[in-house]
Amino acid sequence: MPENSRTSNCEPSSLISETAQASPPDYSETGIEVFGLLRHDLQNYFSVILMSLELYHMKNDEKYLDKIAEASYKSLDYLSRFKEVERYLYREIVPVPCSLLNAIEKAVFKFPNLSFSIEGEDGVVLGDRNLPAIFEFLFSNVSLYGNVNEPVQISISQSVDGSIRKCRIDVTNYGDPIPESIHSSLFYPGVKGPESTGFGLGLYLSKVMALRYGGDLVLKETTPEKTTLSLILPFSDDDSGI
Repeated sequence: MPENSRTSNCEPSSLISETAQASPPDYSETGIEVFGLLRHDLQNYFSVILMSLELYHMKNDEKYLDKIAEASYKSLDYLSRFKEVERYLYREIVPVPCSLLNAIEKAVFKFPNLSFSIEGEDGVVLGDRNLPAIFEFLFSNVSLYGNVNEPVQISISQSVDGSIRKCRIDVTNYGDPIPESIHSSLFYPGVKGPESTGFGLGLYLSKVMALRYGGDLVLKETTPEKTTLSLILPFSDDDSGI
C-alpha cells in the first residue's frame, strides 16, 4: 500500500499554460479516429495471415502456419482489448460520489513494480466505478516512460472555481521529458512513444473520462527531471454512503 502523508496543500500554479493545451475533440467525433487505428492494425495482422498462407502453399513450410496462428491470436487479443476501450468512450456516465483515495489505491494495487508517495487529504469527488482506470492509465504511462526506480508522487489539493469546489491531483514521475512537439496533441488518440505496444489511447481516454465527470486532465509541467500531469475533479456535495 502507498505511504500516505496527510498534509494540506495550496493549489500550485501550472508551469505549462493549461488553456494553451488542446482538449481532445468531442469523443463521438474521435471515435472515427479510434476505429481508424483499429482498422489499420487489423489490416496489418490480416496481411500477415494472407501472405503467410500464400507462402505456406508455395513452400509447404510449417513455420508459416506458426505465423498465421500468431497473427490470429494477436488479432483476437487486439479486439478484446478494444472492447475495454469501448466502455470508456461510449457508455453513459452518471457521476456519483466516490472516495478519491479508494480509487487511487485500487490502481496502485495493480502496479507492484512502482512505489508511491501520497500527500493530501482524501476527498469525495464525482466519478463512477471506472474512476480507478484513470489512475491506471497514468501509472501505466509511468511504467512505460518514467523512472520506475523513483516513487510516483501524488499530491492532492483543492481550489474553488466560482461556486464549484475542485480537487486537483498532481501525478509526478521522474524520467525523460515529454517532447515539446507533442504537448498540444498529447491527449489525442494514437499519440504514443516507440516503447508502447498499445493503442496510444491511455491519456486520451483519461482526458475524456475526466471531462465527462466534469473535470479535466492537463500537462502541468515537464522538465529534464520530471513530468507532472494534473487531474482535476469536482468535489461531491454528497458524501453519504462513502
